[in-house]
Amino acid sequence: MINLVLDTNILHQEGIDSGRMKVLRALTDSGIVKVYIPEIVKREFCTKRISSVRELLEKALNNFKGAHKKIESECEIKAALTSIEAKTRGVLDSVESGINEEFSGWEKAFGVEILPFIPEDISIVLDDYFNGSGAFKTIKNRDDIPDSMIHTSVCRLADRVDQVCLVIKDGTFKKCMEKHPEVEVFESLSDLFQLQPISDHISNEPLKTYFEGRNFTILLRRYLVAQKEVIGDIYVPDGNIANTDLIGIDVYNAEINFPSGDCIRDVHITNFYSISKEVFTAEISFITSAPVHFISDYGSYLELERDSARDVDMDSMNGEGICDLYETYQAKFSGSIEFSLSEDLEFNRIA
Repeated sequence: MINLVLDTNILHQEGIDSGRMKVLRALTDSGIVKVYIPEIVKREFCTKRISSVRELLEKALNNFKGAHKKIESECEIKAALTSIEAKTRGVLDSVESGINEEFSGWEKAFGVEILPFIPEDISIVLDDYFNGSGAFKTIKNRDDIPDSMIHTSVCRLADRVDQVCLVIKDGTFKKCMEKHPEVEVFESLSDLFQLQPISDHISNEPLKTYFEGRNFTILLRRYLVAQKEVIGDIYVPDGNIANTDLIGIDVYNAEINFPSGDCIRDVHITNFYSISKEVFTAEISFITSAPVHFISDYGSYLELERDSARDVDMDSMNGEGICDLYETYQAKFSGSIEFSLSEDLEFNRIA
């Protein structure tokens, strides 16, 4: 059995219901993988989820206040806004319990064992803190204390099982764990799935060859163009967009809304895995035009506007000169996709 530990950044990246997580569920159900989560990882993940959802709901409530001010008389619209606002406040009050309950359900479904932080290990954490060793990037770097606590939990697990597989992206912490003789480090679940016992279980070469092949991607592109309203619903929040330095000015809160479904190109399917005999998951990427919304200052907006090669537009500006801007770019989208078969494919019929 493969003893697997997931670090916080991997949980944030995957969530608990991604295609790769469904593959992992199939592996745990088959007894090939046993999942362990350090207690600190659980706390970090749930706390950030709760904070993020609350922030979005509070932003929505502030927008409701603005909408109320625009409708001065009592009418059907104002009553509807009041009702929706009340329901949103109710959801806001239940966010913490709801997310904790969701994570507990994931724990149970995956047979996760939580690795508690052992209080006496605080001496190890403090030694590394003052020396700048272990998971710490520098001496007395408080931000690395959680990683150091996770480090001790993984080391304790490695002492009681034959071998530990750790999926982690963090640089210093990752390098620290790579030095442990009983810990094998992976940067992603996709990398982990290349291990022989796992790849033997989830690989399906005939289907993989077909779904990752050129003929299928041509058909998939046609489907995505025909279902362009689905593409138009894609929303990429702040923090999930790379290469924003290409905009050429200091920006924040960069988001993508309403990408075009008409000009999709360069569709690629990779990392095709079996979830069950009928359901499969893969990674998908494609390029299309999309408006990137971002916030900057009025001076930067004027700088871009003077460039005849640019086509930046302003949605709004406040009294301090902070602007809501947007500009269309060719953007590469990456994510996951699931395929379901209603019947077995007969590959001798596929050209």
